[in-house]
Amino acid sequence: MTPTPTSTPGLRAALRAELTAAMKRRDRPAMAACRSALGAIDNAEAVGIAAPRAGAIESSAVGVGAAEAQRRELSEHDVRAIVDAEVAERRAAAAELPPSVAARAADLRAEADVLATLLVGSPTEETAGDEMAGEGSRRPPWRVGHRQSPPAAMR
Repeated sequence: MTPTPTSTPGLRAALRAELTAAMKRRDRPAMAACRSALGAIDNAEAVGIAAPRAGAIESSAVGVGAAEAQRRELSEHDVRAIVDAEVAERRAAAAELPPSVAARAADLRAEADVLATLLVGSPTEETAGDEMAGEGSRRPPWRVGHRQSPPAAMR
């Protein structure tokens, strides 16, 4: 099942675009950070289910999608708070790791930096609609914090 994005397209779209770019450049920390943040957003949208009731099979939901629940709608502020919490969690975990696992701490800091860069570069709720209005208003993929350089024609 492919979840449909229910929040405004700002930060979620930036995370998806960064995930695609990270996969193309084989940047493992960026891929892990984006996947984790997108998963945290999807989990926050999930609606809790009621405790299962014992009963007859004939009283259960029947048919495709009969037991599906509507997902919560998160505001851009909620999405930003979730990603901000992911950044804080990674930085705290990196600070707590002993020196013997310095490579893992460096990976966690790199993941936090990727998410922090996306937080700074993503539109807020007020500007999210403006970004979708025109093709020319989107930020280029070679913005600050990315390893990819602009196309040769634009240098």
